[in-house]
Amino acid sequence: MIHFQTYTSIEAEKIVNLWNRCFDGDFPLDVRLWHQNVDNCKRTFADASILAVLDGHIIGALIGKNPNRISTVFVAPEHRRRGIATELLERAEVAFTGELETTLLVGQDDRHFFPGVPEKAAAADAFFTKHGFMRREAFAADMIRTLDDWSRPDSPLQVARTMKQLNIELRACTQQLIPSLLEHVEANFSDRWLRDTRDRLVLEPDPSEVIVAVQDDSNVVGFCHTYSNRSVVLGPSIAWRSLIGRKYGGLGPIGVAKDFRKIGLGLELLNYSITKVAETGAERMVIDWTELVSFYAKAGFSIWKKYYAYSKSY
Repeated sequence: MIHFQTYTSIEAEKIVNLWNRCFDGDFPLDVRLWHQNVDNCKRTFADASILAVLDGHIIGALIGKNPNRISTVFVAPEHRRRGIATELLERAEVAFTGELETTLLVGQDDRHFFPGVPEKAAAADAFFTKHGFMRREAFAADMIRTLDDWSRPDSPLQVARTMKQLNIELRACTQQLIPSLLEHVEANFSDRWLRDTRDRLVLEPDPSEVIVAVQDDSNVVGFCHTYSNRSVVLGPSIAWRSLIGRKYGGLGPIGVAKDFRKIGLGLELLNYSITKVAETGAERMVIDWTELVSFYAKAGFSIWKKYYAYSKSY
């Protein structure tokens, strides 16, 4: 008989093995990433993180996170169409009911694996639709490019002049700039981006892989997280690094302060950040979770993976 139990970290290796059977190489997971995104994530919701077990073997799992997120759900191929995923979802819904807000989202959680449901997961689309989830029509994408032909473009003359007039320079973040960096993110972007930035700066005391646009040598007006094979944190852009290649790199999030947009600074920051990733020896790199496909295409990126957001209101 199948029974259901709360997930604990001692099952991590078994879960990873099950995941890799379920996703068939499209999203190759390792224990390091699982520990980071689930066991060491402060927002993992224990009551909504549930395993399906048969004869001592884990055959299904759902990980829930606060606030109101289903991080992932998967069932062993040989045990599908038996109502296991439905039971996992219903148990998670009970755990969420009354605890949090009234809309449940798939993906988009802190330390996320996915920014939605992967486009290739046709069975997942049918499953969530059947259970009352609505799919957003616009998609988010991970985008990829090789770096063997990368050369940082010359700055347009007007952009260079504007940056000089405003006394803005691009550089790696330093310890001295961290307070201004955090103020910039808090003032201009989501709480999620602020949490991610703070968490990374705790785990990586050297902040140099965060690139900043600095005005007057002290005021951060733009930022970009970059990642390489020396990063301690596995940012979502390098989550599937074994598919990117041995010499991998990543980028995101990236953003410019509201008062400094539409002057070309965003593209300058992007091109500079790509250059810094290339200097680590990376041969391919990924930008994760974006709807700005045409913007990143300017720097030679193309769509690699697509995701659709699903939500259910109660």
